[in-house]
Amino acid sequence: MRSFGPFVRAVLAAACLLAAAPALGAGLFGGPPETGRKPTRFIKVDALDVGEFVPFGDWPAMSAHVASVTCVLNRVRFGVTAADLYSAIDFWDGCVVLPVHIGYTIVSNPKATWLLWGAVPDVHVDAIGSLWENRDTDTWPPSLQYSPTIELALCCDVDYYGLGAGLRIGGYKSAAIGYEAGDAGLFAELRLRLLTFGIGF
Repeated sequence: MRSFGPFVRAVLAAACLLAAAPALGAGLFGGPPETGRKPTRFIKVDALDVGEFVPFGDWPAMSAHVASVTCVLNRVRFGVTAADLYSAIDFWDGCVVLPVHIGYTIVSNPKATWLLWGAVPDVHVDAIGSLWENRDTDTWPPSLQYSPTIELALCCDVDYYGLGAGLRIGGYKSAAIGYEAGDAGLFAELRLRLLTFGIGF
């Protein structure tokens, strides 16, 4: 199985950026907005993102990300998604169980849309921890096994009045499970965000 070394180094680099964040603007976690100023803290909701996931060296797959909630405290962000689904017909498919993400905001430009907020753009680094579902189709009933997986991605999102798009570029590493070897690689993903908004506080 390949080493997790590159991912550990990337996570440590992200931690150093987080430690330096108090010198940037409203501090690491922000605070309540002053009168007439934009909030620095948000609850972001993505009801449904659909797109194409392209692992370099493998077949691309259609993707769907259902019911994601992210808490953004100025530079720090963390959240969870109900499910990530992938399907490359006749080649591979996957279901990701409750992926959890933490990240660091590089640039964000909140825009008011009625009582809610969008962002044009929102650039951030995310680390995603998840359990990939592996199906053993040689047995009946099919047995399910889950492979711990970590991703690290640079993300650029835009959204306005509930609609938006996003681009993610990064790498992933899956642990070995059962008779299957671990897997690692790079990927890009383009998403169409169909219902997305932020609540500032």
